Amino acid sequence: MKRLLFQCCAAVCLLAVFGAQAQVIVVRPGARPPAPVWRDLGTTVVNYGVSRDAINVFDDTFFKALKFKVWDASLEMLEAEVVYGNGSRDRVPINHVVRRGQESPALSLRGGQRRIRKVFFTYRFLPGFTGRRAKITLFGIN
Repeated sequence: MKRLLFQCCAAVCLLAVFGAQAQVIVVRPGARPPAPVWRDLGTTVVNYGVSRDAINVFDDTFFKALKFKVWDASLEMLEAEVVYGNGSRDRVPINHVVRRGQESPALSLRGGQRRIRKVFFTYRFLPGFTGRRAKITLFGIN
């Protein structure tokens, strides 16, 4: 009985060690690399009367573009001011109406891939909005 238990344990250990090494990843010539994924960099809730807000980014990844998603209201996104990891700043015009549940166009960052520390953004609620707040999420792609 002990011998059978020992053989079973040995077989499981061998399978775990050599089974993991037997995996082969096949890359076909001409195959497309996986599509990049937009990463959630942060969310804030903005108030009706305020027209400028910011999202702090706690991610050391390099990004080449940003976009906003508006959840609870329709907003006119006017401009973004991006603060990079080295402290330099860039103003990026948006000038786009983002309807509730929709996203802004992708905003390319100058200089290729950059680390982002903070993003200030200027917005305006569209006339007829009856609520008091809207949730905005910032996404980045590398």
